[in-house]
Amino acid sequence: VEGPTTIGTFHLSFTVPVASGAKIENIDQTVTANNVSMTLKSLTLNPSHAQALICFQMPSSLDWGLTASMITIDDKEYPFTGGGLAPSKSDSERCNEVGFDIAHNFEVPTSVTLTVPKLMASVNEVVTAETVDKANTRLADVGIVFNYENVDHGGNIVILQRPDGMSDQELYPLIWDALAEQYEGPWVFTVEISK
Repeated sequence: VEGPTTIGTFHLSFTVPVASGAKIENIDQTVTANNVSMTLKSLTLNPSHAQALICFQMPSSLDWGLTASMITIDDKEYPFTGGGLAPSKSDSERCNEVGFDIAHNFEVPTSVTLTVPKLMASVNEVVTAETVDKANTRLADVGIVFNYENVDHGGNIVILQRPDGMSDQELYPLIWDALAEQYEGPWVFTVEISK
């Protein structure tokens, strides 16, 4: 095998615009739904990413999270794309950073709506037949039927029925969501942004 060959030297010239974002702190907007209070603490908006800090009362001892969250900017809705735990004041409260990949836009919006339709708990490592039955009931209207085979430190989803044309990329998130315990909201926050 021959080594790399030098073809020539290239010089590229281009301009990269840097757009400013907005960070709104101390929002402290609290919404209560289904006997659970949730507070939007802060919101950061950049041209391609939005991130919020939300704290909420734990409805039970399960590992509740905000993965069902979505943000609406300029009438376009974007789903949760990542986040993690943040420090909280007590064991009965949980704080999460929630992130959203948003469409590239150089203008800071005037209004943002953040919606948490439900809390979702982590799926147990060992999935019971009862949990699979509950998930299949949740998915009946979609036309998905599956089974779950527990194996050492995990499991395999076995698809028994799927809607025509639905890809695995669309199918598996629906199944994992259905397997999770859920606590219904919704909690809706609207933030007006002054320019």
